[in-house]
Amino acid sequence: MYHGPLHEIKEVFDMSAEEEKIRKYALKTKIKNYDRYCLRFDEACALYELFQSDPFDAICLVFDFGMAKGYRARKREEMQHE
Repeated sequence: MYHGPLHEIKEVFDMSAEEEKIRKYALKTKIKNYDRYCLRFDEACALYELFQSDPFDAICLVFDFGMAKGYRARKREEMQHE
């Protein structure tokens, strides 16, 4: 895992273009019952604290956490339709 300064990553990628892609992707994704699956305040605070000490690890954890929440939401909906 990369643990160098975040500014080194910014030099390699066009961050503004990537940020725009990420925002568009998220906005285009329609989610039923969004409020049930969004990031809670306590989760955001914990991730913010991690970001202060290890930004890259925090970003990776946010992605993994979001993927896990999405997976569980899909499984829950599949069980409701059985």
